[in-house]
Amino acid sequence: MIKILLVEDNRMNREMLSRRLEKRGYDIEVALDGESAVNLAQTLLPDLILERFAKPSNVPSTFSPKARIRSAITSLAAKSS
Repeated sequence: MIKILLVEDNRMNREMLSRRLEKRGYDIEVALDGESAVNLAQTLLPDLILERFAKPSNVPSTFSPKARIRSAITSLAAKSS
């Protein structure tokens, strides 16, 4: 089964997307923010990450969940080979 990490802070969007994807047979894990997405991506190693990031103005421009997730997965993949 394909494992998808859904990163969505909006409850209605999260519930709607989760339901639709689960009905189509996907295994869905949910993260509410970038920080939890990084942690889940490192432990779950999902096949796909669906995200919609709108960075709040109070978050430093150096914070990049996408880059951290990509780096973590690359690192884990290198260790496993």
